[in-house]
Amino acid sequence: MRQERDAALTSVASGQVISLPTSQIIVAATAWPQLPTLATQLSVTPAAILATTFAALLQRYTLNDAVQLGVTTGDAELITLHFAGDADQSFAASVRDVQAQLQASVSPNGVGSPEAAAHLATLHLTQAAEGWQVRLTHYPERVSLPEAERVTRHFTRLLRVLLADPNQLVAEASLLDPASPDADEHAEWQQVVVDWNATASTYPRDASMAAVFTAQAQATPDAIAVVSGGAHLSYGALLARASQLAHHLRSLGVGPDVPVGLCLDRSPDLIPALLAIMLAGGAYVPLDPSYPPARLAHLMRDAQVPLVLTQAHLHAPLSEAEVPLLDVARLWPQIAALPTTPPIVGGTAEHLAYLCYTSGSTGQPKGVAIIQRGVLRMTLGADYATFGPNETYMQFAPLAFDAATLEIWGPLLTGGRLVVAPAGLVPLDVLGDLILREGITTLW
Repeated sequence: MRQERDAALTSVASGQVISLPTSQIIVAATAWPQLPTLATQLSVTPAAILATTFAALLQRYTLNDAVQLGVTTGDAELITLHFAGDADQSFAASVRDVQAQLQASVSPNGVGSPEAAAHLATLHLTQAAEGWQVRLTHYPERVSLPEAERVTRHFTRLLRVLLADPNQLVAEASLLDPASPDADEHAEWQQVVVDWNATASTYPRDASMAAVFTAQAQATPDAIAVVSGGAHLSYGALLARASQLAHHLRSLGVGPDVPVGLCLDRSPDLIPALLAIMLAGGAYVPLDPSYPPARLAHLMRDAQVPLVLTQAHLHAPLSEAEVPLLDVARLWPQIAALPTTPPIVGGTAEHLAYLCYTSGSTGQPKGVAIIQRGVLRMTLGADYATFGPNETYMQFAPLAFDAATLEIWGPLLTGGRLVVAPAGLVPLDVLGDLILREGITTLW
């Protein structure tokens, strides 16, 4: 494969004449003995096979259902081919479709050496004594040399694969070959299949979220864990308060995989209540107080929650509840004598963390069960965001929106600080002041 510099090409677009320098990628001539054989078997021209291959490649690149391709005829006439290879269509069937378009469009002189043009590059295929030679003309300002080389490599690879089995589905033909003797092909396979998938990470994959949080709280008991409504809770204080409520929930039958409704505004009670459900071994079911009572009633019935942790002013949206509603603010004095250490539950990463319900736009809302390992992997085994004691996250998303999972557990499981935004709609100036005052480092 070599590169040659052409003279500038002149194109007309929007009434302006634009001259752009072009380059060519030239691939050594390849025999492809299957090409004339397949053309004979399908009663098509080699041009149809080559044009179909290039169109299939462009379809793969663009992810479009259909692509258009310019092909020159023997009279240097440019005709447009429409390629819409279905996912269940074989290469042979696609070639016949392209051949039919060629026959309907070309002049009596037929199609000359195939030349397929896309907007940014032109693929030339010339038949010589030693085989077919591939040349790709491209605009270096638009298509870089590595990109152009990759196009020619993918074209020759795709053609080789499709010629070997013309009855295979075009969509299933692989552009990568781990056994290829070509160094560039093998390097690309290594990058795409191996390197980009080397995402294994070390995290406590068998632990429970309660155990991870408890260990963090015991390691940094004086560090601030939650800021809400002007109140500050250290990790030690948060663990103590949530543990007392967890013991109470245990006495009410909450344990591993038991769903507990959680209907609270963003407030100082929200995080201790949520954490208490986890320390008791249960799974929280977010119930957004802005939802209609009928929807909330459906969620509670579908999840089979035995009780709901809520606030007194939110009883109206829960008017159709058929289970006890526990006012968290009134519970704190009643449970003050309970232990401030977490109950022994024996939960694991396989137990549920929470149930997240879909919108129900196509029918009834459906619950999605999220196990604790997924949350741990997202927060302790990820490199897409920064977590740790130097980070301050804001809890702003509705609890029923799974973005809240990252907002809450990202900091709490890693020793960071969580700032809970005020309840309801927050004006932008208030939000901005809060971000500056609390030193928020991460927002969803």
